[in-house]
Amino acid sequence: MTGTPAEPPQRHVVIIGLMGAGKTTVAEAVARHRGWPMRDSDRDIEAATGLTGRELTEAEGVEALHRWEEVVLIDALDRPDRQVVAAAGWVVESAACREAMARSALVVWLRVGEDELRRRMAAGRHRRPLTGAELDAMVARRNPMMAAVADVVIDADGGPDDVVAAVLIALDGPAR
Repeated sequence: MTGTPAEPPQRHVVIIGLMGAGKTTVAEAVARHRGWPMRDSDRDIEAATGLTGRELTEAEGVEALHRWEEVVLIDALDRPDRQVVAAAGWVVESAACREAMARSALVVWLRVGEDELRRRMAAGRHRRPLTGAELDAMVARRNPMMAAVADVVIDADGGPDDVVAAVLIALDGPAR
């Protein structure tokens, strides 16, 4: 973990990271801890379109998926009630999403090493498949963007309980 304990969020907590970083698992636990609603980009897209991200990509192309990822994140961040949001990995590539996060959220980046990321991605059938070269390019492109928007960085190679504990400490400060 890097950074100091965060100030209370302006409104929302947004969990970012690459596919397989554990965003949904961590966001669910943080939302339970806070007593706030939890939003998940993948679930919101499926509810709106009737398709998983992978199915949407296959049917309409990756650009359609990215348009939906932008729509659901901005919608979540425009809500007046505080929420914990598990954002799609791509949102850091959208200027509109970066602006919305900067304006209304505390952003937590779950940073995962490339070997662990490859292992997790291979195990997930709901994710769109990527070649090794595609994943390398994605990591090279997105990691600097995630670093730029993150208020808190958590090394997320460990188990989910350790990652959730690190996020809660970053948000609340150490237990007294």
